[in-house]
Amino acid sequence: MAPIKASWEKVKVFYYSCTKYTRVKIVLNGRITEVWGRFINISGANSRHAGNLSRGARNKTMVHMTKTLAVQPGRFGITVNCIHPSITRIERRPGLLEARARHWGITPEEVEAEDFAPNAHSGNSLCRMVDASEMAYLTSFLASDKAWAVTGELVVATGGAGTSVYY
Repeated sequence: MAPIKASWEKVKVFYYSCTKYTRVKIVLNGRITEVWGRFINISGANSRHAGNLSRGARNKTMVHMTKTLAVQPGRFGITVNCIHPSITRIERRPGLLEARARHWGITPEEVEAEDFAPNAHSGNSLCRMVDASEMAYLTSFLASDKAWAVTGELVVATGGAGTSVYY
């Protein structure tokens, strides 16, 4: 078997994760005198699906980095958490739906309806796409003083995607 060559994408993911970790550590070193703070990483639920190595590895790295960073500053009131959204309605989503609709010869609304139909592979329990505003509400809670007890956690906000049980 021939050795696997590292692709530039994998190198960028590793570099991005390491530099982000270094930057957060520098910020944390300056904040340890504080008695309150929040770090919220937003990653992606793609890490729970095989098939895209770079995105899956990047997202898993973000979760591990979150937990690692949460260990030390917790005693100073600084929490570190990670949100894993699934497919989310953001600015670029309509264009992606339109491109798929043109390819299939249907409307963007029909594409979305098929994606989120009951029991659809890419769907969820809500049978609709999660909206960016819903991610903002969750982020606002984690950033608030009401989230003291939540640190080092992965909060999965997929609308109930998949049938797997994680514990």
